[in-house]
Amino acid sequence: MPVTYQRRGGGDAEGGRVEGDEEVIVGEKGGGKLLKSTMSTANKYELEDYVYEMECRAEEEQEVEDVNARLLQKERDLILAAELGKALLERNEILVQQNERLAEEYSHKLEVCMRQALLHLSQYSMSY
Repeated sequence: MPVTYQRRGGGDAEGGRVEGDEEVIVGEKGGGKLLKSTMSTANKYELEDYVYEMECRAEEEQEVEDVNARLLQKERDLILAAELGKALLERNEILVQQNERLAEEYSHKLEVCMRQALLHLSQYSMSY
């Protein structure tokens, strides 16, 4: 994506160029990024402008790195959430099975107790 920087000083109102300006291309080694800028022959590319442009470029690169880092973190969070969800579902299934088993045991014990109570009641009533 091409990036343009507005010069903060010098030039005319139409585009920052004054008579005697020359175009300069500043590139990064191996990065393939080029920065076109104009320099006045009277006022060679002010250090302040150069620093400003480098700061802008660094901020843009930092933003891209921040976005990538945030995306990676979100991906890790999503994977962790999926693993946690899976573990919770497995634990829930175990608890459901335990609950069903306990309900069956309780029903069986209740039935046995009711039969014993009826047996004792019938034996008690026969003895009178």
